[in-house]
Amino acid sequence: MTNNVIRDNGVGISATSTGADIQNNYLVGNNRAIQLSGLSCTGGGACGYRTYATGNLLVGNNESMLLRAHSVEISDNDLTCNIQGITLNQYGGSQATFTGNNFGSVENFHFRLESSFEVELGPSWFYSTSEIDARIYDFEDDSGLGEVTYQLFELPFQGELKQIDYDGDGLDDYRELLQNSCPDRADTDGDSYSEKEVFDGVTDPRNPKSNHEVIFMSGFEGWEAGSN
Repeated sequence: MTNNVIRDNGVGISATSTGADIQNNYLVGNNRAIQLSGLSCTGGGACGYRTYATGNLLVGNNESMLLRAHSVEISDNDLTCNIQGITLNQYGGSQATFTGNNFGSVENFHFRLESSFEVELGPSWFYSTSEIDARIYDFEDDSGLGEVTYQLFELPFQGELKQIDYDGDGLDDYRELLQNSCPDRADTDGDSYSEKEVFDGVTDPRNPKSNHEVIFMSGFEGWEAGSN
């Protein structure tokens, strides 16, 4: 399933078996953007099938992804301006692989673990580095649940979709990630300035009362290890 715009649904994409390939889709304003809940072949591992979610933009959803009993590979996705991020509940025989995902702004959590398996998020980018550990959790560090680790990159990963200007505000999605604005809204904070004007230094994208002030993350593209 590739190159679709899916918006304002209860569930944007749902796969109840293994072997799905979900690539380069825009999922906007859904209650749950992606739900992978296949139970066949012990989550896919015994049969050798995996489900892929690659290069998708998930923005403005109540919940980004619900992953249960699947052998999944989640890579190169952009998750931003959502209420909740990724929830993972693994069963025996299933596997989950993560790499190269960009985690932009989120209201509640980036990643929630609901099983005892250890999870490696791999190379990841987070807009707010000061809140990473607070927004990756396993229900208050429950000793019965696994550890979540990650490799922190300082700049977002680039891909095909990030060169597109979904909301037509003059900024591609990569630059929207950099300045913490929402790729589905031409004016994130409703201050009458477009995101292009924000990027040019007119105002802060998250503060409607600001003027001529914008803060960018900067630095080299490298990583450091972290865990929760």
